Amino acid sequence: MSGESWIVASLGAERVQDAVEEAGRRRFSSARGAPSSSLQSDDQLRFVANTLELDVLAAIADDDLPRVRRSAGSAFQIARVLSHPELPVERAESLVRLGCLGILGDRDADVRRILRDEDLEEPHLGSTRGDRVWTTVLHVWLLLFRKNGCDDLDAVQAQVAALRSDQNDQEPDFLRDAAERKDVTPAWELIWCYHVAKAAEIVGMHQTQGDAEGHHDVGEQLDAQFDHAATAAVHGGLARQEVLGRLLARTAQAVVESSNST
Repeated sequence: MSGESWIVASLGAERVQDAVEEAGRRRFSSARGAPSSSLQSDDQLRFVANTLELDVLAAIADDDLPRVRRSAGSAFQIARVLSHPELPVERAESLVRLGCLGILGDRDADVRRILRDEDLEEPHLGSTRGDRVWTTVLHVWLLLFRKNGCDDLDAVQAQVAALRSDQNDQEPDFLRDAAERKDVTPAWELIWCYHVAKAAEIVGMHQTQGDAEGHHDVGEQLDAQFDHAATAAVHGGLARQEVLGRLLARTAQAVVESSNST
């Protein structure tokens, strides 16, 4: 039976409710174009949102879907009124996490509205192969969450295909340089990215084609990709990616389940 976790209990139900109400007041003031008289600071709200995100991860591990939905919904309502980082890559990662919380909290339409106000026309590519793959992976998931017609889903397929086609040209030198530094992290980061990108491709294809005969169940395909990604995160010591992968894995399932029910 789903119940309040020790994580939420440590915050206190009143503190969570106060943060949700503060976020609601800010959204209402913003919609009216009026200044908001905040009762709580951004840091206070961010602490509550981050703690609720931890509870989402714990609930995912416990397979407690009502708790996932409850904590993700509250975390999303609070986090949506907070600013995102200015640097493009950090902003994209922050938006992906927000999108996961929104979808897991049954706020899909709100996620799409938020992302339609973002510039998602092209990923902000970095200077190295690792940066370019990472930013592309973030971008394709944002396109999946926005799902602004077939164009977004077609772009997901095209960008994942481009990652594959560029491997032979761009990756050998990048990995050789890492090997000379005796740094195995870039290789594990690439492996993580490729599996998470493949998962995005699977979700996108399911959105456009549904379940295709002769293929393994889409849930099994996603489980396989995220399991491989989790293994790469463990071997590479990629704590940030490991956490994001867990959020994306459950979010991908939610997107597929929602598509199957419509």
